[in-house]
Amino acid sequence: MVSNELGFDKDRFEAVWRRVTSENVGVGDTYCAKPPVDGDNDLCRLMDTTALNERHCRTLARISPRYMAKALHSMADDNCRQVKRLRTMHFIVTGVTYRPDVTGELFHNVSDGLRTIYGGASTAERGFHAAAKTSKQPEFADTYREFANIKRRHAERIGRMLEHMIK
Repeated sequence: MVSNELGFDKDRFEAVWRRVTSENVGVGDTYCAKPPVDGDNDLCRLMDTTALNERHCRTLARISPRYMAKALHSMADDNCRQVKRLRTMHFIVTGVTYRPDVTGELFHNVSDGLRTIYGGASTAERGFHAAAKTSKQPEFADTYREFANIKRRHAERIGRMLEHMIK
């Protein structure tokens, strides 16, 4: 039943709202959110780490010299693409969209920021390698390995920046 001249259907809205906000699968209700799948927490953790790496790269690029800022923006763009693919993978597995939890920190100097990003890239690389080995979705294993290689390249690039700064 349409409740106004703009076509708003309050009953339909409430049905969709119940479906979207439900934590449990209802009996006979195929539209409710599904319960977490094995490995779902790992995928969420990888998304959170990658999204945080993106935030750190963008934050640090603001206070970095131009040659570093360009590289950091490039790494942030890589991370952004990875988060989008991971979110898609998560939706395929669970049927639920996930928004990564990102609370970045402010950096007061470039060297500390690079050190933080290096640690994040190394952690993410290990996480992606582990996910590739333990993934229950074999089609995702190649993506995890690809992401691990990208994280390794990011860590190497950050290492070169730090070497250039330290001399």
